[in-house]
Amino acid sequence: MPEAVAPQRRSRLKNIVGGSAGNLVEWFDWYVYSAFALYFAHHFFPTGDQTAQLLQTAAVFAVGFIMRPVGAWLMGIYADHRGRKAGLSLGGEYGSSATYMSEIADRERRGFWSSFLYVTIIGGQLSALALLVTLQAILGEDAMQSWGWRIGFVAGAVLAIVVFFIRRGLDETLSYENVAMQAQRRPSTLLNLIRHHPREALLVIAITAGGTASFYTYTVYMQKYLANTIGFDRATASLIMTLALTIMLFLQPLAGRLSDKVGRRPVMIFFGLCGTLFTYPLFVALEQTQSVVSAFLLVLAALVMVTGYTSINAIVKAELFPAEIRALGVALPYAIANTIFGGTAEYVALYLKDIGHERWFYIYISLLCLMYLIACIRMRETKTRSLILED
Repeated sequence: MPEAVAPQRRSRLKNIVGGSAGNLVEWFDWYVYSAFALYFAHHFFPTGDQTAQLLQTAAVFAVGFIMRPVGAWLMGIYADHRGRKAGLSLGGEYGSSATYMSEIADRERRGFWSSFLYVTIIGGQLSALALLVTLQAILGEDAMQSWGWRIGFVAGAVLAIVVFFIRRGLDETLSYENVAMQAQRRPSTLLNLIRHHPREALLVIAITAGGTASFYTYTVYMQKYLANTIGFDRATASLIMTLALTIMLFLQPLAGRLSDKVGRRPVMIFFGLCGTLFTYPLFVALEQTQSVVSAFLLVLAALVMVTGYTSINAIVKAELFPAEIRALGVALPYAIANTIFGGTAEYVALYLKDIGHERWFYIYISLLCLMYLIACIRMRETKTRSLILED
C-alpha cells in the first residue's frame, strides 16, 4: 500500500466514525425509551392493560418527533452555510450526518462508507438492548420494574459527553469547501428547495415513508410485538431482537458495497418488492409461532429485507442534490416523512391492536412499501448520475 494512501484511509475512517457517532447516542436514547418502556410504562400510565399502557407510551414517543422538521430545517440550512461538521449535533442528527458521510467518502465506495450511518444507528439500538439484557440478568424483573429502568437514561447522558470530544477533530468535506469558495451560489433556503428541487424533495419523502415506517416497525416495535402479541417473556423478546439486530448491523456495509457494484436502485427495489409482498405473511407467521428459533428467523428475515433501505438511503438522498443545498435537501424531507410515518408506526400498531384490528397494521406497512417501490422504480440511478462531484 503506498505511504500516502494509508494515512488517507485512516483519516477517512476517523471522520466516518466521528461523523456517525452522534447517531449511536441519539438512537441509544430513543431506543432506551422504547425498549425499557416494558418496565416503566405502568409507572407513568397506571390505568388499563399492558397494550393500553404501551399505547400511551408510544404516543409520547411519537410526540417527540414533532420538532424534528423544525430542527432539520434549521440545521440543514446551517450545515449548507457554515459547513457539514458544524451542523453535526446530538439531536435531529440524520441530515447533517448523511450529507457529511456521503461527501467524505471516495467515489468508488460511497455506498459502503455511507452505510455506516445505519451501522451506528443499529449500534445505538443494540447498545440499549445489550444494557437491558444485562440489567435483566443482574437485577431481575422486580428491580427492573422498580428502579432499574432508570439506568439506561443515565448511560445516555454519559455517552453524549464522550461523543462531544470525539467530534472535535473532524475534517470538513471537499464538497462544502468548494461551494464555500464560490462567490455566486444559490443560497440554501426552504424557498429554493421548493422552487428548484421539488421532485427530489418529494422523492425523499416517498422513499423515506416506506423505509422509515418499516425500520421502526421491525426494530423499535418488534420487541413489544414479540412480548405483547405473541406472548414471549420480556427477556426472551429482548434477546431475540439483540441477536437479530447484531446480524443486521454487519449486513449494512455488505449491502452498501453491493450498491457500489450493481447500483443503488436494484438494492432499494429489493426491499420495495419484499416489503410489499412479504410484510403481511411474515407478521401472520409470527402470530402463529411459539418457537423462539422460528420467531428469531422471521424477525431476521424482516431485518434482511429492510437492509435494502437502511444501508444506502443516506447516499441515495445525498446524491440527489447539489452541494449548496444538499444538507437541507436531505434533512427536511426526511424529517417530515420520519415524523409522519416513522415516529408514529408503533402508535398506529398498538392503536389498531387495541381496537381489535391488528392485521390492518400489516396492510398499512405493505402499502407504504408499495409507495416506496413505485418511487424507486421511477427514480434515476444516483450512482451513475450523482450530484456529488468531488472524489
